[in-house]
Amino acid sequence: VKYWVFRADGYAGCLFGKAKIATVTAPTATYTDSGLLAGRTFSYNVVAVGASDQCYTQASRCVQSAAQ
Repeated sequence: VKYWVFRADGYAGCLFGKAKIATVTAPTATYTDSGLLAGRTFSYNVVAVGASDQCYTQASRCVQSAAQ
């Protein structure tokens, strides 16, 4: 199992397309997004992927975070 991490810039990112920024392979379940401008807000989703890239879940609920 692996996870695709998607990110968009700004609050509206939950409503519009995101770019895949990382693939995290189990058993790792965390991801640190680095090199972002402090104070900017980013929107994130995660998709779980099975043994094949054609076997994946719906995107997680969109969450937002401000870079520090």
